[in-house]
This record gives sequence, C-alpha cells and structure tokens, in this order.
Amino acid sequence: KVDPDTGTRTTVADGLPSQASPELGEAVGPADVAFIGSTLYYLQTHGGEGYGFPDNPTGIYRIDSSGNAHLVANIGAFNIANPTEAIIDGSQTDVEVGGNPYAMDVHAGNFYVTDGNHNRLLRVSTSGSITEITEFPDHPVSTGLDFGTDGFAYVSYLGQGPFFPEDGKVVKVNLSTGVITELASGQPWLTDVEFGPGGKLYATQFNNV
Repeated sequence: KVDPDTGTRTTVADGLPSQASPELGEAVGPADVAFIGSTLYYLQTHGGEGYGFPDNPTGIYRIDSSGNAHLVANIGAFNIANPTEAIIDGSQTDVEVGGNPYAMDVHAGNFYVTDGNHNRLLRVSTSGSITEITEFPDHPVSTGLDFGTDGFAYVSYLGQGPFFPEDGKVVKVNLSTGVITELASGQPWLTDVEFGPGGKLYATQFNNV
C-alpha cells in the first residue's frame, strides 16, 4: 500500500507466485486488487501446476491481517473445464493454461474479472462460484474493467499483434444479456478503463511509439 501524502510504501503480502519471460521481456503474477468492505482480495494470473505453482492456482485470493493469501475462487480450473468457443473450435491457437485473468472489479457484492487470453468476462461470488457473462469475439485481448452508473461493465481491448489502431477498443457489456456494444476504437495497446471526474470514461495506453 502507498500513502498518497508521503509516498511511503508498505508491503501487505509477499511471496506470491510470479513468472518472468526473459525472451519476451515480460513478467506475470499478481494482476489486480480489490476490496469488499475492509477485506483485501487479489487476482493471480499464471498460477497453478502448468506454471510451476501447484499449490497456488490462477484465481482470486483473500489477504488476511497477517498477509497470508487464501484461495477464494479457482479461475484456472474453471477455464480448463469450461473452454471458450474460440478454443473449442480451434480458431484461437495461442492458449494459455488456465487463462490470463487481467483485471478485477467489484460490483453489487460480486467480483468481475476480464481474461486477456480466454477473452471473456466472469462473475465470481465471495463463496467462489464462477459464471461466464460473455465471451469477447475474435481474440481481442480483453484488459481493463470498470462499471458505470448505468450498471454496465466497460472493458478495454489491447488488440492482437501487430496492434493496429482499429484493434484497440472500448466496449460495454450488459450483465443481464451478455450483449457487447462497441463504444470507441482507433488506439491500440489499451490496458485499462476508468470513470473519472464528471462521469467521463478514460482509457490508459502503453507502448504506442
């Protein structure tokens, strides 16, 4: 945690699974955090046996007051048992074991999670039950997530390489029907969306040089 006034950093939990890829210049592991009440949760990606962490699967964990992590929902096992249509029909070939949960937000007492590899939006209860809300077509690499006052989920698309501008998008999702509506496009490498002052929607972007 970071004190916004002083910049002081305090470690809340450590020793969490992470994996680096020197060839690709990237590292993956803890991906996002969220609170329900005063309880801190974190989202783990690239956990599980397939990545060398058999006791720490991909999923959502609760952090207790001593900094220990407790598994709440095994998203990796859900993804393996319930592959997306693109994985079933073979149209998506770059499949990461257990998926790549990217962003987590809380809405109406549940967690919502985007997956940057299995390309879907999941609803996860605090008891660990997992439900698919929708699948994002054409492997867009779904990344950031926020909720509007209208109750819709807003999601950013990173896009696939070579990352053409038209592949970066912001969409909204009806949680009741799963219907996806495109709102904006024209910028690749979108990593997050958030509502800011005045209810305006913003997106963050990286590596667009």
